[in-house]
Amino acid sequence: MSDHLFDRLTYRRCISRDNVPVPYVCGQPASDGIPVYLDLDDATKILADNSFRIERIGKDIHEWNMIDMGVFRLPREVFAIIEKLPTNEKSLSNFVAAWKGDKPFDVSSKPGAVWKDIDTHVDRDWAIRMAIDGQWGPA
Repeated sequence: MSDHLFDRLTYRRCISRDNVPVPYVCGQPASDGIPVYLDLDDATKILADNSFRIERIGKDIHEWNMIDMGVFRLPREVFAIIEKLPTNEKSLSNFVAAWKGDKPFDVSSKPGAVWKDIDTHVDRDWAIRMAIDGQWGPA
């Protein structure tokens, strides 16, 4: 997601795993405590099982235990699968639903993550405050 900011450590932790199942998404566990600066109404939520396999994903699901952080490792087939979806259903959440029928879609859990989705001026102001407070790490 090009509108998500990450501290260096969180981003490196999300992309550095070589032997991971494909596809996977980096998710922040709800048990880690959801930071006040995240907009839960806008967040894509994940319900994962005990093995970190995605059972459901979407903005409107009511039962969830993780938040999608916007970093993904996807197979080459992602575009072909999304292209086959109906026009009004072309989304990552619908890709997951289409994919998971015969292959697992895992969550790479990232407790202690520092990240922010920037959709509004309020989000931008939060990110600036986080920078002033040193939450993004050294420059």
